Amino acid sequence: MNLDEHLYELGNLLGIAGLEFDEQGGAGLYLPDGLEIGLRREDDAVSLTAFAVIRVLSEPEKHALALLRASLLGEHTAGACLSLGLDAQGRDCLVLWRRLTLTSLDTTGFTAELGRLAEAAHAWRSLPLPGDEPDSSDTASEPVPPVAAFFAQRA
Repeated sequence: MNLDEHLYELGNLLGIAGLEFDEQGGAGLYLPDGLEIGLRREDDAVSLTAFAVIRVLSEPEKHALALLRASLLGEHTAGACLSLGLDAQGRDCLVLWRRLTLTSLDTTGFTAELGRLAEAAHAWRSLPLPGDEPDSSDTASEPVPPVAAFFAQRA
């Protein structure tokens, strides 16, 4: 299967008929809990970059996290990299991204890798960063269900 076929099949598994890359090689998955996973096809047509916006950054956070742009793959990232990026509104964000080479992945593997990225993104979203103020209205929040389970339900 090629990358376009993998994306199309993933769309079928998730109940999104006709999921495909746009003219610029991009596609997006919008999970029910508000997490967005962006996909960008690379020029080699067998690799893609998968990314999830974790949060919009305040001005002090942008300065404190500028070194993330040059970070190597680290722990607790599901093989992804933390970086600075922009969300759909052009705001500076902390982003978790990963390039996947699909020559060795079937649709099940592709789905599992995106599930791992989503789970790592959820974990990073829940970590407080310096300058975060506690939300007193969120005293009994429910845990986010594993995203892999969301993908597995569709497989």
